[in-house]
Amino acid sequence: MELSIAEQFYLIALCDDTGKLLVEREDVNVALGAGVLMELIIAGRLKVVLGRLFILDEEQNAPINPTQQAVLDFIEQHFIADNLRPTMALVLKAIRTHGLPHVKYNKVKLTSIVEQRLLEKKELTKESNFFSADKLWNRDSTHEKSICEVLRAMVLRDTPPEPESLCLLHLVETFDLLHLLFSDSEIIDHSDRLEALFEDSELTQVISNVLSLAELEAVRSAASSTASISIAASTVAISTIVLSN
Repeated sequence: MELSIAEQFYLIALCDDTGKLLVEREDVNVALGAGVLMELIIAGRLKVVLGRLFILDEEQNAPINPTQQAVLDFIEQHFIADNLRPTMALVLKAIRTHGLPHVKYNKVKLTSIVEQRLLEKKELTKESNFFSADKLWNRDSTHEKSICEVLRAMVLRDTPPEPESLCLLHLVETFDLLHLLFSDSEIIDHSDRLEALFEDSELTQVISNVLSLAELEAVRSAASSTASISIAASTVAISTIVLSN
């Protein structure tokens, strides 16, 4: 039995030994860092000050332990590039204030579940179920690119763009969210796969709605382009006939 993505996130957020091993692995992918970030936000244990990330310890004013610092270093290094800090700080603030619902988890129960799973299978942390390297970096689909382009246009159309929309766009562009959704087959309803990724029905619904709108716009855009090409071709053909006559 393998750990789910969410369980791996919690392992790191809770600073348990397996979480520390995950952080120290050199090939831990960036998506895991993004998940850690989201989990810390949801758990109310992360704040942003002037674009820098700080983890709030369970005991107020307690020093950050080495594992927490490793999490911060990993996220800082791989997830938040210098030129994105101001934007991501805004995004994180918006999500923390208005976005994802606050989740209360039972640390003891989660730890016992994880320990049980670790006993069942020792090599749990070698790869994640969804964010494998071949899916992360395979960007060949024209369909996915067109939806992503439309989504970007929709998000950046607002002045200023909504922070939550920027965050969604960042997830889509950075972690090939669309490729994960389309990787197995053509899927009309993405909600099941989204929920498996995020395990949050409200967030799933929001993302699904936005992506559906973007997909619809992409289809319309493609149809419009095809029609324009046809019209242009017809015009050239007519002009050729007129000139030849």
